Amino acid sequence: MVITFQQRQAWDIGQAIPLGSGLDDGLKWAPLLDQENGSVTAALEILNRDMPHLDGDCYICFSTSCLKYFLLYRHGSHDKVLQKLAESLQSASKEMKWERSTSAGWERSTTAGSSADPSMFQEEILQAHQRATLEARRAENLATELQAAKREIAELRHRLQQTRPTQKMDVNSSRKDPGSMSGRELPNSCMAGMHDNKNEFAVEFAIALGPCQPEASDLPGATFLDSTSVTSLRAAVARLNSGELVCHGDLAVAWGASAMGYYLLYRRGCKQAAQQCVCVMAENLSSSFMAGLLPRELHVCQKDLSSRSVRTHGDLPNSCVAGMHANKNEWAVELAIALGPCQPEASDLPGAIFLDSTSVTSLRAAAAQLNSGELVCHGDLAVAWGASAMGYYLLYRRGCMQAAQQCVCLMAEHLSSFMAGLLPRELHVCQKDLSSRSVRTQADLPNLCMAGMHANKNEWAFELAISLGPCQPEASDLPGAIFLDSTSVTSLRSAVAKLNAGELVCHGDLAVAWSEASMGYHLLYRRGCKETAQQSVCVMAEHLSSLKASRLERDLAPTTATPREP
Repeated sequence: MVITFQQRQAWDIGQAIPLGSGLDDGLKWAPLLDQENGSVTAALEILNRDMPHLDGDCYICFSTSCLKYFLLYRHGSHDKVLQKLAESLQSASKEMKWERSTSAGWERSTTAGSSADPSMFQEEILQAHQRATLEARRAENLATELQAAKREIAELRHRLQQTRPTQKMDVNSSRKDPGSMSGRELPNSCMAGMHDNKNEFAVEFAIALGPCQPEASDLPGATFLDSTSVTSLRAAVARLNSGELVCHGDLAVAWGASAMGYYLLYRRGCKQAAQQCVCVMAENLSSSFMAGLLPRELHVCQKDLSSRSVRTHGDLPNSCVAGMHANKNEWAVELAIALGPCQPEASDLPGAIFLDSTSVTSLRAAAAQLNSGELVCHGDLAVAWGASAMGYYLLYRRGCMQAAQQCVCLMAEHLSSFMAGLLPRELHVCQKDLSSRSVRTQADLPNLCMAGMHANKNEWAFELAISLGPCQPEASDLPGAIFLDSTSVTSLRSAVAKLNAGELVCHGDLAVAWSEASMGYHLLYRRGCKETAQQSVCVMAEHLSSLKASRLERDLAPTTATPREP
């Protein structure tokens, strides 16, 4: 049996003693290393590498960065080195005393008027000068060591103060009762109890809900703040923390005028409860509203939202399992397209597998497991749930961006064509096919859009836009807005540049442009017309909400058989 021991480094950086900028004759017992680099670390590497060929326990090296000499000693020779240094100091002190006595005798002999030749004392003068120089160097070395010791002591004291446990003080700050609301003003679920809400709400503790106002039944226990007095998240957070607005629960819905959408605010530490409420709301919308709208044959591959399991070979078409791909670093976080908070249908994304949202809750985890082979994807598309963004994403392999965009376009066309079948017939006068997306003409737009011309120099900007989502809006929902051609204008920057240059003429104040980067439509408005654009978006949101309500009433109404006409 062979026993091997791990050899410890005999020379280490902690076994170095600074000597100063000069050397003393009393340190001849330690040889000086000849090195080209001129550093302590290089000297230690040389000593550890050539250790079998070296017999000494102490060596001196010079550091060009510090401009000082250092005494390096072997591991286990600490006491021996200190003893030699003490002997050197004692011999140096004896030489200093002898030097002082010799210089005093020489002075007495010269003052007494001795007739001796001055050349006789030349050698003694030189020796005394050398000893004085060595003594000055030794004093400098001692001063340097003293300063280093002081710095080390200060550092140790600082570390000791940091390692001490901090004393926690229990401060019970008395707060005034912000008041109580009656049962008529708040539901019974909000009257559970009062909370100490000092700095419990923050702007980052919010989840976007979209431009449509959510129903109170979809968010049980949430307080709905007045959108006329509270028009921003910062104002809502400030009033909730100060006690001006009382929230007896942990959730509050606030309107953000700048983002044109509603947000769900939650207390510190209640993120999980807020996410569960949003998940329940998304499930209710998907099951009650969208399920009644889609044809029955589209639900063959649909699974319940609570499972969200990975699709098997039986659930996917044969084209999805054609072959295997080398998935090393083929999936990445940036190779994804946002689909929204509602789970898409399997029929809308053919060839895409649906990852389990209970085990994969982020894009990074999905990309890592797909690249490592832990999750097998035989196709090029995968749908993953992002818990932090509260939405679904379409992941695609590197180089398959065009295929992913085509799938999203087909899904948007399917949703748009299906929603168009629900709208009244009179709303389709200005509607065009999604494949064209051409600019509207005078015959397509109402007369109020042709009121007059405006000077459009730098009136359009990239930041003067409101996101409308991946589905093309109806012309009837945005009266007075022109629709730019998506084949020639594929980004907001190009649309803004062409509108400002006069290449595209817009007689009104609103324009709808397609962005390939964000895979969605945006409503551009002139500088100073933000209020008009917001009103148009509000009208569109109200119209969609009314359509949803009418559809629900139609589904819930009892069906009566009507007699067939002869």
